[in-house]
Amino acid sequence: MEGRKPPNRRYSAYRYENLKMKPKQSKAREILWLVVSAMSLSSAVHKTIYVSLKDSWYFYLFTIIAFAVYLIRRNLRKKEE
Repeated sequence: MEGRKPPNRRYSAYRYENLKMKPKQSKAREILWLVVSAMSLSSAVHKTIYVSLKDSWYFYLFTIIAFAVYLIRRNLRKKEE
């Protein structure tokens, strides 16, 4: 075993096979981003009601970003299936 070189993993098929998304993990990440988006939206509405829109706009921005990530992940998963 001393004379053998380790396999070149940079271009191996094994490595590219492991880069594929796993369906259960992908679905869990989608749900996570959807929950993050919903929680951020509820925080934004709460802060808007009790403080002002001027102080809560970044919650709405984060809601949009989290929902966009959810949609991107969902489309990627659908393409893999």
